[in-house]
Amino acid sequence: MILFFKMSIFLFLATTAGCDSAKSAATNEQETKAIETMDDSKLVADGYILASVKYQEDSKCNYILVDEKKNLMYDPINFDAEKFASFKSNDAKVYVKFRGLRMPNRCPNIQPVELTEIKAGT
Repeated sequence: MILFFKMSIFLFLATTAGCDSAKSAATNEQETKAIETMDDSKLVADGYILASVKYQEDSKCNYILVDEKKNLMYDPINFDAEKFASFKSNDAKVYVKFRGLRMPNRCPNIQPVELTEIKAGT
């Protein structure tokens, strides 16, 4: 009788614990989105700019960065550096920090910049 009672309690607890996993998965997804949003605003506050990487085939500026908010275009002259090479994919969203350069533009209406930091975007 005691064995039956223990088994009943064990089965009850095992089935109720399994039912809660769907709720926690949905909650985890919402928490992840909230953290991503918080990270976005923190990165922007830290001086990063959200940009899209664009590839231009027949141009002196093969890769350009387009600022998502201001619609400005930047020519990262050091994008070929090894630490930035993994971000070279068309339409990739990235957070970048850069410094403007006082040199002639390689492409019209695109400001030359030197990348200092880059992080993957959402």
